[in-house]
Amino acid sequence: MQNNPNQKPWAAQERTKVSLRDIQAEQSASSNSNSWVEQVKGGVNSEDFKRPEVHVYIAGQDVFYQDAIKIGNDNKKLLETLGMVGHFPFDNEIPKEAFNDPRVASRLIFEANMKMIIDCEKNGNVAVIIANMNPFHGPSMDTGTAFEMGAFEVMKRMNPGRVIILGYSASTEKFEDRVINQIYGGNANTYTDEKGVMRAKSDNNMIEAFGGVDNLMMDSAATANGAKICKTFEEAAMQAKELSDKLIKDLEEKRANKVARQERSWAMS
Repeated sequence: MQNNPNQKPWAAQERTKVSLRDIQAEQSASSNSNSWVEQVKGGVNSEDFKRPEVHVYIAGQDVFYQDAIKIGNDNKKLLETLGMVGHFPFDNEIPKEAFNDPRVASRLIFEANMKMIIDCEKNGNVAVIIANMNPFHGPSMDTGTAFEMGAFEVMKRMNPGRVIILGYSASTEKFEDRVINQIYGGNANTYTDEKGVMRAKSDNNMIEAFGGVDNLMMDSAATANGAKICKTFEEAAMQAKELSDKLIKDLEEKRANKVARQERSWAMS
């Protein structure tokens, strides 16, 4: 079927006859309603009326624990009870033969995890990372988890209002105290220079001392927009539910305002 070159574009035809109620009715009447709703009409399309799902990437050194699969499954079940969808790195399937070459295996794991992270935000979903920030192999958190938090921070800045970064740690020590005790052997091996900066006597390096749970970049990412670093995954999951509900409410209010403005525009044209 050929298009009629004299026919007006869909968006210009009978605009005043389509309302939010029409679109919602069309969506509920057919599981394949996107066939026409996805056609943009004045900037309002099907994504404007779909309630976002909340997809949570479960990040942390838990993948190295002996009971990693159980931890991942338990955490996903908890998220499910809260109305969220959990994703754990072990959900990815890496071919066994890939492990014959560590370089091949590591690349496949990296790509699979990155795809899982990016997919959390697909289709207008709200993407959340809950990161295990407990110290691992030293005074700081797992470095791979730190990288994944950074990936979410980029997503958050590119898509404001759809990404949440959360963390948890049971450590009762400040980051600088762990560094001083584990790396330099205690306060006796540090000094304060003429500018008031704490340094180690052995190498004169500055010791980051901002009173955080971890490095300031990770601490700041996990405490933005009213979030706090919790003590357990369970507490962080509850916080994810609270913050995502608020975020979705804000999105729905923006959508309602958008529709109202568009309907006024249609009525005036």
